[in-house]
Amino acid sequence: MLSLGLHGRTIGAQTGKGNTLPIYVKIPLIGGDATTDGYEDGKWFVADSFSFGVEREMKESGEKAGTEDINIGVGELQECTISKSMDSASGNLAQKAINGNSLGTAEIEFVEVAGTSGQAICYLKYKLERCFVKSWSTSGDADDRPTEEVAFYYNKIAFMYLATKDGEVFEPQGIMTWDNVKNKPWGDHGIQQSGDSLHQAE
Repeated sequence: MLSLGLHGRTIGAQTGKGNTLPIYVKIPLIGGDATTDGYEDGKWFVADSFSFGVEREMKESGEKAGTEDINIGVGELQECTISKSMDSASGNLAQKAINGNSLGTAEIEFVEVAGTSGQAICYLKYKLERCFVKSWSTSGDADDRPTEEVAFYYNKIAFMYLATKDGEVFEPQGIMTWDNVKNKPWGDHGIQQSGDSLHQAE
């Protein structure tokens, strides 16, 4: 199983200053209270961690021992899961988990602060088309703010990583797409593929 687990650094995550790597999530009708420049329009909320994986079932075939071949089919894409502190988006996420309605297109952006410009720049972006809340749970105690874990499933998914050598110019270094309905790569995914940052504070 190929899996990816990423954590946003919390130091200065809401200010966009310092050596920070926050995770921002935008989902239609959910809203949020992120305050970093470029993400403060009420549409983004902050996540503390993110995970995603692909699992492939290996089957053996053959008539005689020692001559089996391995049959490898298409990998099964797992749900995308985020963990976060309770905030203004929590109630809406829980409601969507109950209703089972489609959330539309979700965007998840991993951000770092550009070298000298101080701009919040996205270096990794996920896009989930026709996504749903598969599960929602929360836990907490009297000593800390409650946390929640939300798992999303989707009809289509794409992600792209952008690398930089100087902290200013970010260039795409690969893209993954898949359409779960058609069981093939997602052709019209629409993720920006230029060398510019995917999201910059204005």
